[in-house]
Amino acid sequence: MPSLFFKPRSLLQLVIVSFVLVLAPLGALLVNAIQALDGVSMKSRIATLEIVSLAKLSQSLPEIVLDMEHAARQFQVLGVPKLKGIYRLAGRRFSRALDALCKRDLTAQLTSKCIELDSKATSLIETLNGVRFDSIQFENNLVEFEVITKQTQEFVQHIQNFIALRSEQLARDAEAVKSNLLWQSVSLVPLSIILSILFTFLIIRPIQRLEKIILQLGSGESLSKFHVNGPKELNNLGEKLNWLQARLQTLELEKLSFIRQMSHELKTPLASIREGSDLLEEESFGSLTKAQREIVIILQEKAIQLQRIIENLLDFNALKYKQKLHTTGFDISKLIDEIVNEYRLDLQKANIYY
Repeated sequence: MPSLFFKPRSLLQLVIVSFVLVLAPLGALLVNAIQALDGVSMKSRIATLEIVSLAKLSQSLPEIVLDMEHAARQFQVLGVPKLKGIYRLAGRRFSRALDALCKRDLTAQLTSKCIELDSKATSLIETLNGVRFDSIQFENNLVEFEVITKQTQEFVQHIQNFIALRSEQLARDAEAVKSNLLWQSVSLVPLSIILSILFTFLIIRPIQRLEKIILQLGSGESLSKFHVNGPKELNNLGEKLNWLQARLQTLELEKLSFIRQMSHELKTPLASIREGSDLLEEESFGSLTKAQREIVIILQEKAIQLQRIIENLLDFNALKYKQKLHTTGFDISKLIDEIVNEYRLDLQKANIYY
């Protein structure tokens, strides 16, 4: 029985404990859901910023390579030192952009390609700086820009694929959190329902027990001493019902004793009344007129009626044990005649005739 492992001291305590325990799984689910959603939201924001930064840096690489190549080819044709400074500056921009990408949380393959591309671009710029702009060697080295441009485009494509994978992973993480919350709901919500049913049973069971006891007391059934398992208030009420039962039994015994004694006391004068009426009917003390005889008959009938009443009082105990009553049909006109005959003197005195 649940009451064997949980015995609350009061009904208020039981209600509070049941309320807390029923809401605990739902509260845990709510807190976990909030934390999970916060985690997904934070991770999504960080991933979005990372993706935007990666896309921005990677998309700028081909433009920087193109600017660097244009400045180098213009320097080859014009020989203006300012153009040399432009492609050298573009080279530093390219190197900084690659360095920023290499520091990101990329795969080992992408990091390796990033370092390799940075090394090639830096080596080309240093080579161009070491030769004259109008030399064959300078012109031959310009061909390397085509290789760097191609590798840069491939690198940018790999970055785009990496971004797509990160986006898919983020979607999978969100779906995993959703699935986890769904399973927690499936497990915790039924738990709350089971707990609510359990505590409802703990509250209702002693009340139903008290209701049954009250009905038994009201029907007059004799009960042994009973105990109500439940909160303190209901236990106290059970003790009061025990006291009430004992009190009712005492009163019942006193009532039966009074009825027996009263019946015994009534029998003695009733016997005298019947004996006297019998003597009058037998005219032991002289003849009777018709009216006098009628009165004597009434006295005898009333004495017999009183005798039946006394016997019914003595049989009153049968009602206590709910003996089954046997009912039969009767003639109502005969009952009316008996009642009228019983009160015929009063009717005659009032000049009422039937």
